[in-house]
Amino acid sequence: MEFKRLKALRAERGMTQKDMAEVLDMNVDTYRKKENGKRDFTLKEVAIAKEKLGVDPDYYFFYVFSNQSVTRGTFTSK
Repeated sequence: MEFKRLKALRAERGMTQKDMAEVLDMNVDTYRKKENGKRDFTLKEVAIAKEKLGVDPDYYFFYVFSNQSVTRGTFTSK
């Protein structure tokens, strides 16, 4: 999964991938792979992002677009 919302946040804040890598205490190449969905973020990295960047983990890390909606605990197709 590509992290488009995380990329947008980084752009809004004028941060480079290197800046984000430093905040999350990782190598820039590792961050680049994670932002592009080639590697997963760890829960520790998500927690660091929440603490240092003040982001909502659900919105930036766990949101998955779906064409389904949830109604009373069941999944229905749109």
